[in-house]
Amino acid sequence: MILVARPDDTPLKEAARASDELMALGVSRQMLVLNAVLPETAAVDAVTKAIFAKQQAALRTSPQELADLPTYAVPFRSYNITSIDAMRSMLQNAPTTTFATNKQQTIFAGGMLHQTNLRDLARTL
Repeated sequence: MILVARPDDTPLKEAARASDELMALGVSRQMLVLNAVLPETAAVDAVTKAIFAKQQAALRTSPQELADLPTYAVPFRSYNITSIDAMRSMLQNAPTTTFATNKQQTIFAGGMLHQTNLRDLARTL
């Protein structure tokens, strides 16, 4: 089962609740996709810096239930992905950007974060 959430407190709590319910039903193969993750390199003004800080705080304090799920992150885009061409642009022509943390950097290549999990991601913050 693929759980999708934005990197904010309430969506992460809801994903954890859904994960618990699915586990109770015997659905143990789960993964998490974080949607609209703002890379640090995009935090260039007061508004984007505040959004970046809020997302980082939510990831650091994410529910324990999500800690070991395989996790992928899709970076925030300034355009809507409403067509096949926009999807291709997101996946193929996306520049490699850095999702920076205090201790290490994780690279978005081709628009996707390589697989990790929230526990490892939170450890790097």
